[in-house]
Amino acid sequence: MKNLKVLMLNGSPHANGNTAVALREMEKVFMENDVAVETVLVGDKAVRGCAACNGCKKTGKCVFDDVVNDVSPKFEAADGLVVASPVYYASANATLIACLDRLFYSSSFDKAMKVGASIVTKSSKNRRTKKDSVKTLSSTLNSLNTAVLRTAVSVSVLTV
Repeated sequence: MKNLKVLMLNGSPHANGNTAVALREMEKVFMENDVAVETVLVGDKAVRGCAACNGCKKTGKCVFDDVVNDVSPKFEAADGLVVASPVYYASANATLIACLDRLFYSSSFDKAMKVGASIVTKSSKNRRTKKDSVKTLSSTLNSLNTAVLRTAVSVSVLTV
């Protein structure tokens, strides 16, 4: 049987914040089931949005050489993708969204059978409900590339 690999993207700007805690809990479950895990912190990186220059179609990678190009081969090698983000004003971290936009557009490999999941963290001080937060991130991820999230699970973590 093939050894499974999961790539987890932490969209929080805080390396050891609530989103990291949630990802570590998920990582424990994966490791108990012999699934290899790699977590990449993208939320604290300077990631600009896509410029729609189509340079990636010529070179096979994004023209902006940052974390997106670092993550792309890891995503290709992975069987699954977990995307985690704190919710700010009813949306995922903008850095994570920019990273995902460019990652999905600039990578040319087939993503059709990748399994995806999302983790949402938020403060209980926020007026939005937990359900709204999950719905927001899930719809954002689905709009990026529905094939990747063909089998999607959403996990919501309410923090104080």
